[in-house]
Amino acid sequence: MKKIFEFKNSNLTVFQIKDKEIIKLIDSCIELLYSKNFLQTNSENLINDKVCYRQRNICNFSDVVETYPDSNTKSLSLEDDFKELLGYINTNFNSNFNSILINEYTDGNHYIC
Repeated sequence: MKKIFEFKNSNLTVFQIKDKEIIKLIDSCIELLYSKNFLQTNSENLINDKVCYRQRNICNFSDVVETYPDSNTKSLSLEDDFKELLGYINTNFNSNFNSILINEYTDGNHYIC
């Protein structure tokens, strides 16, 4: 594991996955994400009382959190593959996450906000 940067409430850590079963699970999650068209495109977000449109595609899966914090992104129920992936992440990173947030940036015109 290699931590690239860290802020007060977030960080970027690179972790190389070598387990072929987990790689297959991640591929399955990606296939499910696109086959069921879960990603919201150009969704609205309220920032400083101003409506903005996200310049990325977004989706949140959780059986605990109804809406992703600081956004109007409603959580979708965790599909079985996502539950398994969340369990793997929590076990291997000694964490207790309750959701999976997915941001997709399709090209150089997409950005955080």
